[in-house]
Amino acid sequence: MVRLTSKWKLKNGLTPEVLHNLAAAAELFQSKELGTLMYLMHLEAPFPLDSSGRVLVPQPGSIPNDQQTDVTFIEAYQDADAFSAHINGAIFTDFLCENLQYFEEDPEKPGWPIIETHVLELDAGFIRPKQNW
Repeated sequence: MVRLTSKWKLKNGLTPEVLHNLAAAAELFQSKELGTLMYLMHLEAPFPLDSSGRVLVPQPGSIPNDQQTDVTFIEAYQDADAFSAHINGAIFTDFLCENLQYFEEDPEKPGWPIIETHVLELDAGFIRPKQNW
């Protein structure tokens, strides 16, 4: 199994169009890429605790989309072949081509956004059933 996090640097915040396109791509990955086992998109949120570890009251609100600087993905693939099929597949490559304008382009890899990726090895942990979220 291949597990990873990938952070993409936004150019000018998160526009409604790219937010819609990210959600649409995720739906296509789910329905068309059976080797893509997990594909979660996250935005930055404010820290909910003060410097002493106590809950902030009131809780801070969400960071507005136009002030977002990154989009972080948490992904899992059945194996390296499934990961390769994902990044070389039409859904991903079409998304990248159509949405690169919203991300900071990597000067060392034209056609790609600035991405910070970490491949992970599962050591321990758990995931509660979704109804508990």
